[in-house]
Amino acid sequence: MTTEIGTIRDEVIKLIDHLPKEATWNDVCELVSLRAAVERGRIESDADLGTDVNEVRADFGLDPL
Repeated sequence: MTTEIGTIRDEVIKLIDHLPKEATWNDVCELVSLRAAVERGRIESDADLGTDVNEVRADFGLDPL
């Protein structure tokens, strides 16, 4: 599988290269999970599948932007 930047494997290697030497397996899992969530969000946004920020704000009783 590839992304616009490169293969998933290449992206994971870049992420891991930025971890400190004392990183734990949990740190690795959190980092990969966060990156996957960001990628899903980007794909949904590009496909215009997201929720308008003012709808979310209204759900929380906040004024629109």
